[in-house]
Amino acid sequence: MGLPLFYVAEERIDTRSGYASVEGADARHLSKSLRAGMGDKLTIGDERGTRYLARIETISPETVLLKLLSSRYVQPERPQVVLFQAMAKGPAMDEAVARAAEAGASRLVPFVSKRSPFEAVKKSGNRLERWRTIARESSKVARRPYPLEVREPSRSFDESLMKTVGDCVVLWEEEESRPFENALPDQPPRSIGLVVGPEGGLEAGEVAALRSMGGRAASLGEINLRAESAGSYAIMIVRYRYGLLAPGGQAADG
Repeated sequence: MGLPLFYVAEERIDTRSGYASVEGADARHLSKSLRAGMGDKLTIGDERGTRYLARIETISPETVLLKLLSSRYVQPERPQVVLFQAMAKGPAMDEAVARAAEAGASRLVPFVSKRSPFEAVKKSGNRLERWRTIARESSKVARRPYPLEVREPSRSFDESLMKTVGDCVVLWEEEESRPFENALPDQPPRSIGLVVGPEGGLEAGEVAALRSMGGRAASLGEINLRAESAGSYAIMIVRYRYGLLAPGGQAADG
């Protein structure tokens, strides 16, 4: 396994001179934790799709100077996968964010479900920055050209959220007639939303409301999945379905 990808602000990437710099916590992580040295190669990204292969020229706990060797722009995937994750307990929510980043979700939108724990909802505003940090770090380890974006928590799932995606599938353990694969459209939409409930799942009334907005309820089978893991499994199925697991990225560049 190589060094993880490091996100670098655009102003620290000078393509004209052919140099970039990593500073602060990432520089300390490279120099102290990863024990990187002069001449080592690593990948950096601008968070907007461009990745650079670079070589370490000088390194210290404060700044790492990099020589840019090559670059590659990665097109955004189609469909973009948006995870609508019902608020769950603190550790479970943290894990859901990390797994979504590793699986390749584009956005994660926390929302309040009827079975969301009261304490989790109460503390959600204070945990947003933590979730965003987890998303960024997990995206780095997964070497993603576009890190997972975590949106502000929503007090409920309504039409305004449904309109942000081109298609929407509701993962519901009580669905008996439609398997998940049959809920996915033949051609990839611009984006597809996946709705995942909290511990205990979504209530029937909530699913009925989501159906009235255009969502399709689907089952992931007989295996009982945890709230923090169901979304990431479904994300990988979506990416497989539309050729996004092909070597080198999206099949035939989508």
